[in-house]
Parts: sequence; structure tokens; C-alpha cells
Amino acid sequence: DPAEIAAGLAAIPMKDLQRFVGGAARMVRQGTARETATIAYGLACLHQEGAPPLQRACEAGLWAVGKCARARVGKMIGQGLANVVWAVATAQCNQPETFAVYLDEISRRPWDLSARDVAATLWAFTVARANVAGLVDAVRPTVVRGADEFNGLDLVQVAWSCSTASVGQDLLDAVGAALPARCEQLTPQGVAIGAWAFARGLVLDDRALGALADRAVSLPAMKPRDSAQVLWALAVSASRQPSPSSGSEAPPTGSGEELGQGSTQARVTLSASQRRTRAAGILQRRLAQQIDTMSSVDITAVLYAVREGNFA
Repeated sequence: DPAEIAAGLAAIPMKDLQRFVGGAARMVRQGTARETATIAYGLACLHQEGAPPLQRACEAGLWAVGKCARARVGKMIGQGLANVVWAVATAQCNQPETFAVYLDEISRRPWDLSARDVAATLWAFTVARANVAGLVDAVRPTVVRGADEFNGLDLVQVAWSCSTASVGQDLLDAVGAALPARCEQLTPQGVAIGAWAFARGLVLDDRALGALADRAVSLPAMKPRDSAQVLWALAVSASRQPSPSSGSEAPPTGSGEELGQGSTQARVTLSASQRRTRAAGILQRRLAQQIDTMSSVDITAVLYAVREGNFA
């Protein structure tokens, strides 16, 4: 729990925390490749939850760790490779040389990365604005041939990276084909990230967006920010042509009560446009009840969706 971690850190004197971080950075010089990756991961986690003085200490520590990690890259297992670049990206350390060295290593042995490692590495390269296209080339076989091995969160992370960097449409197609069977694993935030990614893809994937829309309908506790992002994605997708590889029809997953239909009718197959319209209507009604808790950014996204979506 991030709140518990933050509370625990607050109870430790800042000087002790900074001393610990400095000791870890010195220790890594004599450490193994595995210990180097673990320390990098730990420093990034502390950076996420710490106050500014601790964050600065973690950033300094990651500079030292990055140098050692580059020297030991050949001995890193797949998880270690992913942990190091994730740590550097998470702490927003400007280390282009680390990403270049790790891309070369991953290109030599992409099979060492698991599905989770691939998703985390793509995310890190995208956040750091590193060579995402080169990484996509390296991990393409893992994603295209093994997308069924990815869980729901990993799939939307891959989709987000490809859409953000405007690369890897074939990866998006593979992820879109695998996602409907994994949507039940997604949290509200995961649904919002996935909807944004597939709405912005080079080619619209109706199959994936339809599954994400159904998942959003089945999650009544979504925060306004997540609901607004899904609604925005549905509006953006409404005027686009679907990918030839994406199916246009699939059964809805929302309950009959939410659909305003009987349980028998709720099982009738809906077209992609009908599923978008149905989900958009439900999300608009929910957001109308949450208007007092919405930010100006969320309200702007909703107004855009209502104006441009043409869901009626």
C-alpha cells in the first residue's frame, strides 16, 4: 500500500534514509548483477514515495548504480534488464547511455524477457523517450507470437507504449486480439489506459475497444478521471475506421440491469458501434452524477466526447 509505505518512510529520520541510500549506492560497486538490479529497483521505489530530499538522494544513487549496471549488463537476467530501465525511467534520470546499452543486450537475447519484462521495458523506454522503435523490433516475436501469455495489465502497457511512440502496429494488432479474454483482469485505471491507447492507435481496433467499453460498464466504482478518459476514447474512435484484422462484433459483458434490458436481451450480440454507444450513454449518466467531484480537465474531456462522439 503506497500510503503505508509513505507513512513508514515519514517515521524514519531523513538523515538516516539518505545515509541508507548512499550506502546502497556504494555497496553496488562490489555487488553482483542481480544485486545491482535489485538496488536500482529499490531506489526507484523509494523515489516514488519519498520527500524531495530523499528523491534527490535516490537520483544520485541511481547515477552510480547506472554505471555499474551498464558494466554488468551481460550478466543480467531478463527481469534484471527490465528492473534497471524501469528504475531509471521511474526516477526520471536522464541516462540515455543506459538505455542504449540495454537495448543492444535485449536485441541479442530477447527471449530472456518474460511477458511482464517486455511490458515493463517498453513502458520505461517510452517514458524515457528512448529508442522505442528499436526495442519494438527486438521484442516483436515475443509479443506477436506470444500475446496470449501476457496478462491484462501487460497488454495495455504494451498498447500504451506503441500508441504513444506511434510504432508497432503489428504489436497493437496482436495485443488487441488477446485483450478481450483478459479484460476482466483490468482495474478502472487499466481500462482507461487501454481505451486511450487503442483510440490513438495507427488503426482503430474495434474488438479491443468494444471489450474495454464493456469492462468499463461492468465497473460502477470507476473514478471520474477514468470514466472521462474512456468516454473521450469512445468519442475519438467513433469517427475512425476499424482495422481489417479486428472483429466488429462480440457479446457485451455488462449486466442486464446496467444495460436497461432484460437478462435474455443483454446476451444479444451487439455491433461495435452499438457497444460504443451503449457504453458512452452509461458513462455519461454516471459522470453527470459526479460532476461536483470532477476536475476541469475531466469536464473538458466529457464535453468534447458529448460534442464529437455522435453516439445518438
